[in-house]
Amino acid sequence: MEFYLMKTTDENYVRVYEAEGNSKNIKEYAICSGCKNPYGKRIKKNYKVYAVGKKEGDFYKAIICQIVSRSLLAELQKENVTGFEVMDMICTKWVDHRGNPIAGKDFSKYKELLITGRTGLLKDINGNVLKMDCEVCGRLQIGGEGSLDEAEGLMVDENEWDGSDMFYFKNWEGNLIVTERVKTIIEKGKFRNIEFYNLKDYRG
Repeated sequence: MEFYLMKTTDENYVRVYEAEGNSKNIKEYAICSGCKNPYGKRIKKNYKVYAVGKKEGDFYKAIICQIVSRSLLAELQKENVTGFEVMDMICTKWVDHRGNPIAGKDFSKYKELLITGRTGLLKDINGNVLKMDCEVCGRLQIGGEGSLDEAEGLMVDENEWDGSDMFYFKNWEGNLIVTERVKTIIEKGKFRNIEFYNLKDYRG
């Protein structure tokens, strides 16, 4: 089965960013018992964002927040795509690239896909678990042999995957992985500001 990293193209489209102070609002923090570093777990609270630009698309991302238009959400629901819950968001401002407010823009027509689908730890194309700085919280090692930065292809271990159409790796939250079925649905619908990268072709 083929799996894809779903990303925004960002070319001339609206950019969406996490609003200041949002992390404290949507994450529950704890100290890892292994590396003793703080880490945050997403909780069910409304994500706060702000938008920059005029040209609207159907998909945006703000750190770990996946945002879709009403029309894309309707298509995903019609096709019974699995692996997400729908959440409202709080848009603190919508401005142009000079920081001036844009009149008539309504962010309530966009929704967050709170991704609930999961698979195991991040693995390279050969099935080797990528190097971690901490095996307790799964924090990935930066650089060096066997790290994500050096990876030449990634894979989903289907024995560890929960079968959802949309999901995250256990230790790569925020990077949205989708099945080929989702890719086909979105491309057929000609939705804007979306591109896909086959995990097998990933280069760190």
